[in-house]
Amino acid sequence: MSFGFIQPWMLFALAGVSLPIIAHLLSKRKFDIVFWGAMQFLELGRKTRRRIRLEEILLLLLRIGLIAIIVLAFARPWGKGGAFNALTEGVRRDVAYVIDGSYSMGRLTGDKTPQAAARQWIQKSLGTLRTGDTVSLWEAREQVVPRVESATSDLQQVREQIDRLPQPAGASRLTAAMTRAIQQLNQGTNPIRELIVVTDGQSFPWNVGDSTLWARLDDLRSQQTIKPRIWAVDVSDLAALDAPNFAVDRLELSRTMTVPNFPVRIRTTVRQFGGVSARRPVYLSINGQRLQDKTTVVSLPPDGEAPIEFEQRFDAAGSYLVTVSLDDDQLPGDNASHSVVTVAAAVPILLVDGRPSLDPVQSKSFFVQAAFGGATPDAAWVRAATIPPSELNAARLEGRDAVMLLDVADLDAEQVQALEAFVSKGGGLVVATGPESKPDFYNGPFGRKGKGLMPAELATARPVPASEPVTIEGESLAVPWLTRFKPGSGIDLATVRFTTWRTLKPLHPGEADPAERPGAAPAGPAISAPVIAAQLKNGDPWLVTRRYGEGQVAVLSAPLDSEWSTLPSKNDFVPFLHELLFSITSRGQGHTVETGAPLELQLPRGVPAESIRFRLPDGSEVPAEPGSDDSRPIARLKSTLLPGVYQALRANRPQDPPDYFVVDFDRAESNLAALTATEQEQLADHERMNFIRDVADWTAAVDDDSPRAEVWWLALLAVLGLLVFEVAMTRRLVRSGHGVLDAELDPAEAADMG
Repeated sequence: MSFGFIQPWMLFALAGVSLPIIAHLLSKRKFDIVFWGAMQFLELGRKTRRRIRLEEILLLLLRIGLIAIIVLAFARPWGKGGAFNALTEGVRRDVAYVIDGSYSMGRLTGDKTPQAAARQWIQKSLGTLRTGDTVSLWEAREQVVPRVESATSDLQQVREQIDRLPQPAGASRLTAAMTRAIQQLNQGTNPIRELIVVTDGQSFPWNVGDSTLWARLDDLRSQQTIKPRIWAVDVSDLAALDAPNFAVDRLELSRTMTVPNFPVRIRTTVRQFGGVSARRPVYLSINGQRLQDKTTVVSLPPDGEAPIEFEQRFDAAGSYLVTVSLDDDQLPGDNASHSVVTVAAAVPILLVDGRPSLDPVQSKSFFVQAAFGGATPDAAWVRAATIPPSELNAARLEGRDAVMLLDVADLDAEQVQALEAFVSKGGGLVVATGPESKPDFYNGPFGRKGKGLMPAELATARPVPASEPVTIEGESLAVPWLTRFKPGSGIDLATVRFTTWRTLKPLHPGEADPAERPGAAPAGPAISAPVIAAQLKNGDPWLVTRRYGEGQVAVLSAPLDSEWSTLPSKNDFVPFLHELLFSITSRGQGHTVETGAPLELQLPRGVPAESIRFRLPDGSEVPAEPGSDDSRPIARLKSTLLPGVYQALRANRPQDPPDYFVVDFDRAESNLAALTATEQEQLADHERMNFIRDVADWTAAVDDDSPRAEVWWLALLAVLGLLVFEVAMTRRLVRSGHGVLDAELDPAEAADMG
């Protein structure tokens, strides 16, 4: 609040307040006293004289104040802020609030979380807004969530949205939310615009070190018609940021699809941020049920970590939620990590034998059929049908999870098209090259320079002397499903000897075919970059994989028989084939996704998508939407803004177990380190933003924006009031003096005087 005068030189007239004082002093001058006979009747009592003297002093002060206020009125006083705001209409403003919705806002400190404190802060600040001010509300999560997207002056609507905010979860993208809010503020009509970012004071979501990100934001802000002011509000308990925090990282599964009693390895990392050396129990749960025999204890140094690995077999087909968790601490949002494993009764696949023979041993599929269909406990895991290349068509692919091309020479255009459609919709494809494989076909219509199914260019066969075979480089087996085959006790995959193989040169989908028309729009399914999953000792790739649409393709540089290698003779041959098959099967993929990605549940024929409801992490349920086509019915959930566990439920069969989905998130906010003074200065540089804690800090700045309210008219009202009071006091003084005189005379004296 501030105060001043428009014509301060008029204050020199305050010297005029001396006039009543001078007049009063002159009225007290000494005169010669002449006593005469009736004088005794006019003398007043001591008490009466004292009262009259006090009234005269009060009258003097009134006259002094009257002159002072007249002078102040002519000086034209003004004020702004505080109570003066009530005397003006004020300057209307557009206010955009950005509230941090990440899981660090759920930290338990004292009697409330930072999110609760942020709600309270915004609610309190809304009470300081005036009629005509507008408000928008944005929540910063991994996806920016507009809670009140269009600016409104209906503050009750904003308050209701604040009360309905979901529990904090996932990470936050503060700068993305700030960008959306600034763009919305530019559409406002009020002359002052404010952006208020309410967070818990954590350093991570600010991306202080990303100068490019902040340069873009500064550029956007400078382009606005009216540059908004940015306020960063810290609602955290500063002492709580120093408390240690324990967190479970994302889960890494050896496979997301398996069959009953086939082992799945579950890996993760447990971390401690800050603190002292500690021991923490780590739990494994399946579908929310903790497995007591799988509990382990880890020792964690300060700011340290420890790897964790579990192995689990599932008894029956179904969808399973896998959870690794810790005991709760102050930040429960990172104490558990989830993933989903889909268990199929068996995997139906199609084997395309590139060299069928009446003698089964001579066929290209002999060892593969033996691995998948022998009289062993593993036999039920895969249902394999074998056909020659001539019988491959779209009908034979129906109902299959994967196809294996075993040293197939080539295929016609219709067969290639059928395979592309099959893989793009989620099917798996294994290409085992060999002596029959024609490079012209695989590099031509099948590969199309990286835009087709082939992830690598196929060269001619490369033989070596039988006395100098090449083996697999064990350290190259780094992808999750291959790590079990790294050299060790009883592991012999790396000892496979190759005497011939084809050189594979990985192709990236961005490498354009010179024959294609320049500037043509990209078409077809999304294709990922190739991954060299395994190498030979000489550095040549042995196994190259990549995604093609919703499916997966794997290419081997040698056949799966004994013609070019000793692979079929190894103990690891059967488990390797199963791991390879399960890794490319998409039935279990897509159940663990990133925030914002849609959820898709493949349905049996005849089951409508409308019969499926998705249960969200907050307990609410929404109906599924139909997706894809009739040949592959899908129930879809488009929006996944909340991280956590989702369930697909069959409304007409509530007794059926749910299909689980997990929307995962970045764990970087587990580091609760607060913004340092240096980081705050860096963010506030060039008047970019101001850091505050209390609503009063913001309202003080708001008061500075208020227009000056001239209050000379109040001074004139005061003059009128004082004039009335002065007249009343003068009249009272005169009348009371005569009244006292009459009272002090006795009746006889009064009669004689009369």
